[in-house]
Amino acid sequence: MSPFDPWSYEAHVAVGIAAFREARYDEAATHFGKAVLANPSFSSTRFLHAMILALDGRMDEAMQAVRGGLEIQPGFRIRLVFELGMLPEIADKLAEGGRLLGLPELTNATARIRAGGGV
Repeated sequence: MSPFDPWSYEAHVAVGIAAFREARYDEAATHFGKAVLANPSFSSTRFLHAMILALDGRMDEAMQAVRGGLEIQPGFRIRLVFELGMLPEIADKLAEGGRLLGLPELTNATARIRAGGGV
């Protein structure tokens, strides 16, 4: 895998998800960290990295990673992990990491709609 390949981050994401699925959070965090380095402008990778770090109990690192994601995408919501097309059990576990970080669940409009209000 060439570090100059603009798509190399995808390989790290794939290996990271495989490790995450087997609850090897330290290994998953390493691969997501490499994915962030390979494509630092992709906010989703930063958030997934932060969520995995949080689940691994590495909250200081997780908070630093989530701040990097929020600089790129300040409106990030946990619901977005479900929209990435991951298996529900993976998305559910990642969302748990997002909750540990205090990330919001829904957009304000989604919350209003669920509460019976309008957009």
